[in-house]
Amino acid sequence: MLKRLLLLLILVGMGLTAWSQDPVISSASSTWVKVKISPETPHPNPLPTPVAFRETFTNNQHAWRQGIQGDYAYVIENGSYTIHRQKPESKRFAYSYISLPENINLNKADSFTVQVDIVGKPGTIPEGGLLIGMLDSLNYCQIRLTDQGQLVIGMVIDGKVSSRYFPGGISSPQRSVRLETNTLAVRRIGNLMHVYINKQEVTTSPFPFRYFMGNHIGVMTGGDGISFRNLLVRLRPPALSKTTLVSN
Repeated sequence: MLKRLLLLLILVGMGLTAWSQDPVISSASSTWVKVKISPETPHPNPLPTPVAFRETFTNNQHAWRQGIQGDYAYVIENGSYTIHRQKPESKRFAYSYISLPENINLNKADSFTVQVDIVGKPGTIPEGGLLIGMLDSLNYCQIRLTDQGQLVIGMVIDGKVSSRYFPGGISSPQRSVRLETNTLAVRRIGNLMHVYINKQEVTTSPFPFRYFMGNHIGVMTGGDGISFRNLLVRLRPPALSKTTLVSN
């Protein structure tokens, strides 16, 4: 009887030790840093909703900027939208945006995800990002990765950065940034907006969601030879039930 009791205590102790350990996820690449994810806040899938809009950049049916405009040249070719700086000394950003179809409204959706692949020159971090909820060139929300691996998030109103409308700032998500190609995704879930780089949520995310001033989406960069590919918008209309939302 005493031996059985001692054996039971040992097994319980082993179980408690196993549950107390934090799960660690590491990349197959030796250049990545191990990422700890809290068991209480599991990493959500950034793409749970159906594709409502897809831009493959095989042609210019959605009327993106093309040709030389200002300090940059805009080229759609072979599934990529590539932006080349024409003036090396220029400190201006290149941007291009389009209107979403009338049946897609980011402000009215229960959940949405906007995602794009950003591709740069070999051995470099591609500088570029997304423009969402854009009204015009002076009013937009930007989520942009710099060539130093920093993430810039902010809302611009009438040409000025607004900290009251949308909490902007710079974060350093080096744990998930790669050379040459990065996938940037922005996802709204209820009243929060999450930001992901290569399917890893950045440490400063999520942010309180604020309604956008417009319904355009676009891309921006301050780099040279930056390509954008596979632009997607995934949408869950408000008509769908919460039971369906949870099922994903």
